[in-house]
Amino acid sequence: MPGEQPPDYESLSRLDGKTVMVIGGSQGAGRHVCHALSQFGASVLCVGRNIPATQAVAREVGGEAIIADFAIRAEAERAFELAGRGQLHGIVDAAGSPQVNRFEDITDAQWTSQFDAVLLPALASLQIGARLIAQSGGGAITLIGSIAGSAALPGVGPAYGSAKAALHHLTRIAATRLGPQGVRVNAIAPGVIMTPEKSASRGEEWVRRAVQMHPLRRLVTGQDVAALALFLNCDLARNLTGQVIVCDAGLTTQTDFPPMPSSVPSRATDRPERT
Repeated sequence: MPGEQPPDYESLSRLDGKTVMVIGGSQGAGRHVCHALSQFGASVLCVGRNIPATQAVAREVGGEAIIADFAIRAEAERAFELAGRGQLHGIVDAAGSPQVNRFEDITDAQWTSQFDAVLLPALASLQIGARLIAQSGGGAITLIGSIAGSAALPGVGPAYGSAKAALHHLTRIAATRLGPQGVRVNAIAPGVIMTPEKSASRGEEWVRRAVQMHPLRRLVTGQDVAALALFLNCDLARNLTGQVIVCDAGLTTQTDFPPMPSSVPSRATDRPERT
């Protein structure tokens, strides 16, 4: 029997005529996001604090560079004012680098600065940027979280993990508030994003052991984050909001627990009879 006419799924994946702002787009995963969005037709606003790096990425993707620190509200407002001269259809917030400190040693100032770096750019995006997206007919805000927001990872600062956990919950809250305005809000929670620089600094043995800990036997890269950000910004994801999508090659689907010895009964009925 003939059913509903299938849509043109390829066109739903395109971003032609749409403008997307990438906060933290001058390096790392943010740079990959800029390239992914641009390749599917989006006009990219590349936001960063490092002037040469931000301008370089903007040139790579044929976009526009905006120099701003989104942890400072006045600079975020100025950036959105520039973006508001046209139409804005999406935001990807990849800002907020992790501090490296021990739980026992972290200071109040370090705690505050880490939360500011992670949450203030997201808050500005949700309060100011969302209005521009709604005025453009709706779109998406994608926040880059971390598996550190849901699991205690060795070597990851406690403030960073706590701030990312707050970011994940902020995603859910904002999705309910902004949904009626046509603004979808989702988060991506990647695992440890591996770069050539990280691989070189940690050594071949560390990388080999890390790979073996992942069920897919590979590490997460910036392109994995970019692929998800691309999906969340296109109409293929039109009914996806309030989600925290884990991208970690399966790392957090398991626990580091010793396997049960083969001699241990697996069921109550397998227990040996007493004599």
